[in-house]
Amino acid sequence: ESQSNFPKGGFTDASLVGAEVKTRLIGSAKSAVVLVDHTRFGVLAFTTIVQPQSVEIHITDAEPDTATKKWLAQQGTRLLIAQNTRR
Repeated sequence: ESQSNFPKGGFTDASLVGAEVKTRLIGSAKSAVVLVDHTRFGVLAFTTIVQPQSVEIHITDAEPDTATKKWLAQQGTRLLIAQNTRR
């Protein structure tokens, strides 16, 4: 079985201060929605913001690989792919 391209650290950030602010915002929210550019799949940054099982909806701009989609579903995270509406 193929392994997910999603980092084991969950959603991460290169900035310790930025990650702390985001973690506190998510912690005080009723639900968390994460907007992530597809180029960030598989990228592990300096510090963890939140684990995927704590995120209700994950929005990205391109479909991830099958293993990552399956893994996110197992974490209870709904995956939405944004559509380009520019003409």
